[in-house]
Amino acid sequence: MADKDPEKRDYRQEQTEKMADLMDSGVVPWQRLWDDVGISGVASNPITGTQYAGGNRLMLSLEAMDKGYATNQWATYKQAEAKEWQVKKSEKATGLEVWDATPFWKTTEGKSCTITAEGHTFPAYAIQKEEDGMLILKDGKEIPVNFAKVTTEKGRELTVRQAHNEMDKPYARHFSVFNLDQMDGVPPELTQPKILTEIEKHEAAEQIMQRMREDGLRIEHGGNRAFYRPSEDMVRLPQPEQFHTTGAYYGTALHELGHATGAEQRLNRPLLNAFGTEDYAKEELVAELTSFFVASETGIPHQPDEQHAAYLKSWSKVIREDKNELFRAAKDAGKAADYLLGRTLEKRVDNPEHVMDGPTPPTAEKDPLVKTLEELGPQAAKAWLEQSGMQISPMQKVHTGFFLKTGEPLDGKVAAAVILSDKEARTFEMTEKQAGYVHSGQEIQVTKTKDNGVFIKNLEKSRKIEKEMVM
Repeated sequence: MADKDPEKRDYRQEQTEKMADLMDSGVVPWQRLWDDVGISGVASNPITGTQYAGGNRLMLSLEAMDKGYATNQWATYKQAEAKEWQVKKSEKATGLEVWDATPFWKTTEGKSCTITAEGHTFPAYAIQKEEDGMLILKDGKEIPVNFAKVTTEKGRELTVRQAHNEMDKPYARHFSVFNLDQMDGVPPELTQPKILTEIEKHEAAEQIMQRMREDGLRIEHGGNRAFYRPSEDMVRLPQPEQFHTTGAYYGTALHELGHATGAEQRLNRPLLNAFGTEDYAKEELVAELTSFFVASETGIPHQPDEQHAAYLKSWSKVIREDKNELFRAAKDAGKAADYLLGRTLEKRVDNPEHVMDGPTPPTAEKDPLVKTLEELGPQAAKAWLEQSGMQISPMQKVHTGFFLKTGEPLDGKVAAAVILSDKEARTFEMTEKQAGYVHSGQEIQVTKTKDNGVFIKNLEKSRKIEKEMVM
């Protein structure tokens, strides 16, 4: 159920102050002082299949831990009622923050734009909706999203996706959910925590460590410190026998692996920060939350960094100065946890059954042209490009478009192209490492360097909205 007047409350400020007060009192909000009987799992809705992300994932998990719920599964009152589950009397709901966005053609700035496609130009406000890769006009005409160009009032030309990212207006809504433990009539199998043996927990940890090794991370043992060194993409741990328990060893490893997910070739977080700086504290907060999220799903003990007591003051200062910072850290930690677990979560717009974790505007479907080329395969795609009637030229300056890998690695180089439109492409060569940074269908910006190399920017990882208002 939605709050009647969410404008009267500042959800982020309330949660930030609550967490900062705990930190100031010397409490790590996500640190348990007891051993769990079972694992509660990721915060989710068993009715819709939604797995909550970002700040919602953190707040629901903390609430489940604080109240001693056996499960981390949640549903709205109406959803429970439809299943004939009854919320118990006097039970209080837990709030969720849900983000959506007003599409650019309905915003003041966007209404003044014009859309050009298939030789026709029409005002942006003539768009009724965007669906299945098509712009559907109020008169019923349908325009392919990826063949349309948006021209702003100042004459700038954008793709529809770029227009969404620059001119969509995000806004928050608030809903309330109840834990399944707060209800009667719920099937017992949904409320029983999963019980894992110590062997199963250790196996889960080994699987994560092996997955990261296969991802290129070096894991070494020796010395008396645990750390991640970005310049070498290497985690160093003391020998397992130096730890008081096997669980402590794996918990410490998990914390450092959380840092390793931030490497440029992985999730690309800023890691080269001096000890004691604000950015260093932010990264430590991400690593802490990452290990908390993974512990909730695997039972691997969450092992606080040995400096966590000192970090508490810096974390409190950081989140008090910016009420969005805790939510940014939670979002980054959620991505890191999913990376370690080998899982990719889809963002879902809340209705409220489907929940999007932050104010990232909805984007168009992948360019149908690129999708077609992907289906052909890399070698056939290159031939198709040559025969497609496109104007194909070597990339010279700066080009923004959809990425397509057109060949297999040869002498450390990969042939690739930027699809600019249905009639034009630019070809270039990239390194194998660069090829691992982007995937076919993603929007990228490619710049020719002075030494005849290329600089590639993955625009889908660099949206301003992610930096300014991310959850």
